[in-house]
Amino acid sequence: MKIVWQECPTGNEPCRIAPGPVFFLAIKAGPVQNKFLDVVSGEAKVADHLAVIYYDALPHGSHHKPTPHEASTLLGCVIANELGHLLLGAHGHSIHGIMRDRWDIEQTRRALMSQLEFMPEEGQLMRSALLDGAQPSEAAQPALVSSH
Repeated sequence: MKIVWQECPTGNEPCRIAPGPVFFLAIKAGPVQNKFLDVVSGEAKVADHLAVIYYDALPHGSHHKPTPHEASTLLGCVIANELGHLLLGAHGHSIHGIMRDRWDIEQTRRALMSQLEFMPEEGQLMRSALLDGAQPSEAAQPALVSSH
């Protein structure tokens, strides 16, 4: 399956028309907190085919602000995690790898070292979802939470 990226202003109806599944990615500024008062880095709204990333709330391994290189690496990992939720639906979290629900200092360190991957089963489920055009049935996925 070929992935096509395009700029889509909010509410632009032609962006919703395409062969196969269409997913939306929004990158927003400003931190968000969930009901447990953890900082939320991203969330997937499966029913809306929407992944939202909160750039100002990227996880970090220490108490310093991420460098531009670290921020771009972490941004890529958070995007992969949230797009993974759109493709995996109810199979969205794992105890290891990029689909882990809570990112602590060790998980963030692994992300910065490019050591986070999808589990083989996750890759297989995502390929099936893309090839079959099947959409997950779950209405929403919990957000990626960073424990600083």
